[in-house]
This record gives sequence, structure tokens and C-alpha cells, in this order.
Amino acid sequence: MPDSPVPAAAPTPSAPAALFPNEGGGALPARRVEIDITLPAIARILGTLAVLWLLAATWQVIVWLLISLMFVATFNPFVRRLQTRVNRPWAITAVVALTMGVVALGVAVIAPMLVRQGLSLIVNLPTYLSQAEGMARGAGMKVNLHAPVQQWTAGLSTQALDISVLVVSSFIGMLTVFVLTVYLLVEGPRTATAVLALLPRKERLPVRRMVGEIGVQVGAYMRGQMVTSLLAGAFAFILLSALHVPEPLALAFLMIVADVIPLVGPLIGTVPAVLMALSGGVPTALIVLGAYLTYQQIEGNFIVPRVYGGALKLSPLVVLVAFLVGGKLMGMLGVLLALPVAAAIPIITRYVTEWRERVDEGSTSGGAGRLPS
Repeated sequence: MPDSPVPAAAPTPSAPAALFPNEGGGALPARRVEIDITLPAIARILGTLAVLWLLAATWQVIVWLLISLMFVATFNPFVRRLQTRVNRPWAITAVVALTMGVVALGVAVIAPMLVRQGLSLIVNLPTYLSQAEGMARGAGMKVNLHAPVQQWTAGLSTQALDISVLVVSSFIGMLTVFVLTVYLLVEGPRTATAVLALLPRKERLPVRRMVGEIGVQVGAYMRGQMVTSLLAGAFAFILLSALHVPEPLALAFLMIVADVIPLVGPLIGTVPAVLMALSGGVPTALIVLGAYLTYQQIEGNFIVPRVYGGALKLSPLVVLVAFLVGGKLMGMLGVLLALPVAAAIPIITRYVTEWRERVDEGSTSGGAGRLPS
């Protein structure tokens, strides 16, 4: 019997044809992807990179300008009130002169005492620490306060040059901020009008409203922070002086500075005061601790809502994130700027959303009005 012919094997389809067959069963034709980058697109990319480089190179000037704008928002309401009686230049002169007078008086009266108590605190710190450790041992607690303080002071001695540079740069920054603040108070309305003139006419009023709302929020925060910090410092000085705690003015100044820092500020102001109070005995330290904790509750529940009003209505999560991001980017200065910047972001976001809605409505109405060709 003759052998039957073996059928030829069917051709194996290629991978693209097997995985992605078209309707005719054949392989899909290969496609070539072309990327067409036009000169305007290249120009936009280079322009964006140039702007980012400029911001990175001038970030310190930008920070000084932001701080100056915060002070402008703080003092502008006082200038406007005085403008009801005198013209704007005289009103600005009066506000600046009064501010400088208060600062000069505080420096002349408080600075010598603060320097003297600060130096005394540094010189007598080992004695105070030994007394505090002895009191703690008497209460059954074993603590060693000398080791961390010695490490901190050793770090200061090795970084003396860096600290000197920081002091000089801080002084230059303060002087720059002062000059910028005065200039913006004088030329602010004229400069704002010139900047708004660069925008389309229909966007000028919304932008003016946005800037005004941000100014109200930041100004209320700054004025409220000044009041609460001074009240916290006055409370600390009166309490520590009454209990004969060493160096009450230096500890009160620390409380003023710590009150500005959110979340961890109360801890920074409380711990040194309690440790210094241990030199007078455990009961004195417990009184200081209880009084500080009580004042912080009073400040958070009664003083802050009445002083700040509706300014900076931020959730604790937003405050924490802003605090961490600001501290990571710019250290203590970033911590101080974090909350005003965080309060301005929702206002700017709302304005951008409203602007996009206006653009979409304009394009829709424009397209509806056209006749089909």
C-alpha cells in the first residue's frame, strides 16, 4: 500500500500576528513613532529651566522679599488708619518711627540684662545642672544632664566661625528686610498697579482680591503671633521671678521665641525653665511645670481664638506637614514661614480653579456662538 502523503505543516504565525491579529488574520503592519519637537516647544522647555535656575540662584532674596511682604501685611492696617488723618507718606513715617522707637527702647533696656543673664547662665550652668541632678536623685530619679550639654558646647566651640558668619548674615538679612519693608510700604500701591497692568483686564480684579485676601490672612497671623509671644514671655518672666528661678529674663526671652514655633515650641520653652527651677527644689520645678502647662492650655483655648480671629484656619495635619517641609528646606526660617505660606496656598488654588472655570466658560460660549461652516 503506498504511503499516504504527509500534509505540510501550517506556517507558524509571527509573534505580532499571533498576539494581535487583525480582521483579515494577517500580521499588523509595523508602525513608526515619530517625535516632532518644534522650536516653540524647545523654547518653552529652556525658558522653564532658566526660571528654575533663577529661582534656585536667588532663593535668599526671594525669602527676604516674602518676609518683607509679611511685615507689610502686618503694618499696612495701621498705615491705612492713620491715612484718615494724614497723607500716606506721613502715616508710613509715623508707623516706622514708632516701630523703631519701640525696638530701640527694648534693646536699650532689655538687651544689657539679657546679655548679662545669658552669660551668667552659661558660666553657672554646670552648677545649676549639678543642683538639678541632686534634686532628681533625692526624688528617686537618676538623670545625667552634663553629657548632652557638654556635647552641645563642644559643638559650639568647633563651629565658632560658622556661628560668626551666621550672625553677620542674619544682621544683613534683617537690615535688608527692613529696607524692603519700608520701600514696599511707600511704593507698594504703585508697584501693585504696575504689575496688575501686565495682566489681562478681566483678570486684574480677581488677582487684586486674591492678594488682598492673602494679605489679610498673613497680617492677622503676624499681629496675633506678636501678641501671643509677648504675653507668653511676660507670663514666664513674672512666674520665674516670683519663684526666684535663676535667669528669669533669659528664660522669658526663650519663651517668646519658642512661642512662635508651632507644635514643639511649648516643649522648647518649658523644659529649660523646669530644669532651672530644679535648682530651687522639686516643689518649685513642679509649680513651674504645672503653671507652664496651664498657661499653654489657656493660650490655646482662650487667647489664640480671640487674638487670631479667623486667620489661618488650618487643620493640625496641614500645620504638621507645613512645619516639617519648612524645617527640612530652610531650617528655623522655614518653620517660621511655613504657616503663612500654607495659609496662602488654598487661596491661590481657589483663584486658579476659578480662573480655569472662567476660561472654560469663555471657550464654551465662544464655540456655541459660531455657525457651522
